[in-house]
Order: sequence, then structure tokens, then C-alpha cells
Amino acid sequence: MGPADRLDLSVPAFRPAPLRDEAVYPASGLRPAGFAALDGVFDDALCDALIAAFDAVGGHTASLVKGVQSAGIRRSRVLWFDAESSPDPDLTAAVDRRMAEVTALLNRTRFGFALDGFDEAFQIARYDAEIAGGYIRHVDRGEGPRARRRKLGISIQLSAPEEYEGGDLILEPQAVPITGPRRRGTAIAFPSYVVHEVTPVTRGCRYSFVAWVHGPGFV
Repeated sequence: MGPADRLDLSVPAFRPAPLRDEAVYPASGLRPAGFAALDGVFDDALCDALIAAFDAVGGHTASLVKGVQSAGIRRSRVLWFDAESSPDPDLTAAVDRRMAEVTALLNRTRFGFALDGFDEAFQIARYDAEIAGGYIRHVDRGEGPRARRRKLGISIQLSAPEEYEGGDLILEPQAVPITGPRRRGTAIAFPSYVVHEVTPVTRGCRYSFVAWVHGPGFV
């Protein structure tokens, strides 16, 4: 991307849509805890720029803990997004600033966790219908030095919902499956101990942006 093609990615002061829980248990009408959705976190230009950054590199086959790969568990390609992989420092700065603002807002108003930063680079993932891209039920918190410090996961929809079928983010914050919203630019946040999955994509491809926020262990 040359200077003439550079997008204007200056991010205005963040004025988010109201936080809202998307899920309602059909039988009871109750809204579960441990899940939040926030619209308008990324605009279309920022979503397009992140997809272009992924496509320029192509990503690599996603792996599990310690680099283990298993198509039976996770079928996707990912790009670790940071200053080294970004084609444009303005893009990196825009994303960093927005994620800091969104994380502070979500944590202050909904979760109240002790957090101390992003220990890992952000991740862009692509799930393709050609390989029935998806990720079976799992939790993000693990045993590695970084994974054990994951406390809050934030997944942001980069693709427009009409561009793919399948590829739903399913959450189980209270043992009942909930389908997350598919609106472009919407952030879905949940504690890293929440079981979740991405169902197989059956048409097109789904891009998502994922961040993990880290902190001291839960007590």
C-alpha cells in the first residue's frame, strides 16, 4: 500500500452504541451473564483495511497450544497482527488505540476484571467454506505462559453477514448455547473461561479479529 493508496484511518473519539446482551434464554426470558456485544467498534474502512492486511500476507494455518495443528479441532488461517505484520503504521496505531478504548469501556461497565494489558499480538482469522472452516468447542484460557493469563476475549466481526453462511460464534456462558451477533464491526466480549466455538462455514469466508486481554489469575 503506497502513500497515495493509504486509507484515512484516524479514529475519532469513541462514541459507542449502548452495550447490550444479545442472548435471551427462550424458556425463561432471562439474559445470561458473562457476555457483552458492542456495535460500531470498527467501521467499514477499518474492517476492509484489516482484511486487506491479511490477504496481502495470506496468513498461516492456525495451530493449537505449542504449535500443534489439528484439522479436526481448528480449520482456519490466521495472521498475528502487530507492527511487524501491518503494512501501515497508521493502521496499527488506529487498531491499538481503538482496542484500548473498547477494552477499558467493556471492563469498566460489564466485567470488572483486574487487567494489565495485551500480552499477545492481535489475531486476524479467516474461515473458508472450501475447508469447512471452523473451531470446535474450547476455552481460550490455557496452560502456556501467556494463555494462562488470558482473562477477557474480544472477537470483532470483519466480514459482512451476507458474505458467508455458517461460521457462527456460539458461546456458552451459562451452559446454554448462544449465537453471537453477526453485524460487521461488532465486538463480542466474554471471559476466557467461557466455552465457545465457530461453526463450519458453508459458503464464502468469514474474517474475524480477535484480542485477548491479560491479567493476574482469577480468585
